[in-house]
Amino acid sequence: MTRKQFLWLFIWILIFFLFFCIWNKLQSFKPETITSTQTVQSHSAHLKERHLKVLKEQNSVTISGIVASKEEKNKIIDAYGKVFQEVNHDALSIDKNVKEDLLLDFFTNFADNLSHFESGYLAYNNGTVEIDGLAEDTIVQQTLQEQIDALHNIEVDNHLMIKTKIIPKVIPTNESKEENLSTTEEVTIPTTLDIQKSLDKLLENRRVQFLYARDILTSDSKTLVDTIITLLEKNKDVNIEILGHTDSDGTRKNNLKLSKRRAESIRKYMMRRGIGGEHLKAIGYGESKPLVPNDTLKNRQINRRVEFKVIGE
Repeated sequence: MTRKQFLWLFIWILIFFLFFCIWNKLQSFKPETITSTQTVQSHSAHLKERHLKVLKEQNSVTISGIVASKEEKNKIIDAYGKVFQEVNHDALSIDKNVKEDLLLDFFTNFADNLSHFESGYLAYNNGTVEIDGLAEDTIVQQTLQEQIDALHNIEVDNHLMIKTKIIPKVIPTNESKEENLSTTEEVTIPTTLDIQKSLDKLLENRRVQFLYARDILTSDSKTLVDTIITLLEKNKDVNIEILGHTDSDGTRKNNLKLSKRRAESIRKYMMRRGIGGEHLKAIGYGESKPLVPNDTLKNRQINRRVEFKVIGE
């Protein structure tokens, strides 16, 4: 092999070596690109679900949960600050890993609706929006439905109760019955079971309500209790137990106290309306006797109840 041939051989080997190095380097870029893509996907998969709750109590609201930024937090606080005298937001925290969604606008736009609630709350958790409370029909119902319709791929559990007028049913007194009876007719005296059935019928599809987390009766519930009083006025010797129940929200100790206060509140109201206190007994059971599991908004509403039990004369 001549010197010239040897030189060309060396050059080709060098070119081949350089080409091999470049090719190998290009191949090494692919795993890095995949790793980067996987990292983005992994980050997206670990974004946190937003959870929020706005609770109204008289002229104040308490906001809790997490939002994605300080701007979002300020937007919510400002929206409710324009409507309510006091906004407690100590439990509202910031986490940049919260997913972006339409709920922020829904929560801020809801501020005006919530101002017309006598009591209640708006909450979002685990992909479901929960609405519970008592409000005026003409002001809230239509705008609320429009806002709900604007939400997409989000379940809405709406248990808002609208104020309605309950017309007391006048139950004839025994005296008025006697006026229309002939001397051959007998007056039927209702038994304990009859009175219990009448109470149960009055409370069918209705419930005695209080301002949220308080022992103050709503105006409609006062009307319902007045109807119960009308029945008991004709059977004054009957003894009644007023039984207060709550759901499992909050601590057992606080729920027990709240249920007792609510039962006692009804007892005092009935006494002011002329029912003898010696015939009324207020008992609170707290969350200890649920009718259904406290696992949904609807079930918790069922468990928040007041019962009236006839225990004889």
